Amino acid sequence: MHLIQGFIYQNVSGLVLKGGPTLSIRSGMMPIPFAGVVWDSEESAGLEGHMWDEFGDACLTYIRMTPAEVRFRKLYMKYGGKPDSSIDYIFRLDEAGTWFGEYQSQSGHIAPGRARCIITQVEDRLFKADLANEARFEDEYKPLDITR
Repeated sequence: MHLIQGFIYQNVSGLVLKGGPTLSIRSGMMPIPFAGVVWDSEESAGLEGHMWDEFGDACLTYIRMTPAEVRFRKLYMKYGGKPDSSIDYIFRLDEAGTWFGEYQSQSGHIAPGRARCIITQVEDRLFKADLANEARFEDEYKPLDITR
């Protein structure tokens, strides 16, 4: 299982009010955070994933992970996973150990852009809800004191 956290970068433009009736156009690169998880699926005999960003929840499909490259297609759930809502990503590992990549929508409705992320391999038990059997937890609830 792998966790993916990072930023997509979109070039945005907008109108800015400059005191009085004067407007100017400003452009810039806007970082948008995302997080996701990829796991081995017994049902599909491959990798499956899910991702969240400010645009909504998305399923990850066509996932390929090698030590040097990660590829996947993101389908937003709010659009019913329609192909015109899909965005393809390709990340390559850089010399600093982070993943640098690019994205492009299948339909062309979203301008292509860049992305950067980290990918962390974790144990499946991170997502298990069965904490009651963990020996490190006490049976009785006690308020946490974070001021010590």
